[in-house]
Amino acid sequence: MAELKFITLAEIKAQCRIESDFTLEDDRLTSYGLSAESTLAQYMGRGKSVSAMIASFTEEYGEVPEDIKNAALMLVNVWYKHRVPVENVSLSAVPYTFELLIKPYMEL
Repeated sequence: MAELKFITLAEIKAQCRIESDFTLEDDRLTSYGLSAESTLAQYMGRGKSVSAMIASFTEEYGEVPEDIKNAALMLVNVWYKHRVPVENVSLSAVPYTFELLIKPYMEL
């Protein structure tokens, strides 16, 4: 499996409130993390790959901003807790906070 580029498994587990020594879901969580990183790269228009997005942020800010890391962690948490596309709850495309975090960094 590919490696996470700008978030870590430890950060994902903390976001999802999973004990660090619980390893049963590590592959699933890593997969969600990779998808979140990729989704952000495509959604934000900062290159067609995670590496291109990281290079863009590094050039502009010196590193990937915490807002972007938090947005990726939020996506992972949503996907982890809601593993099916439809549930009997209020639905939205992405959490409103997610939009607030990434909007200042988007390129059109």
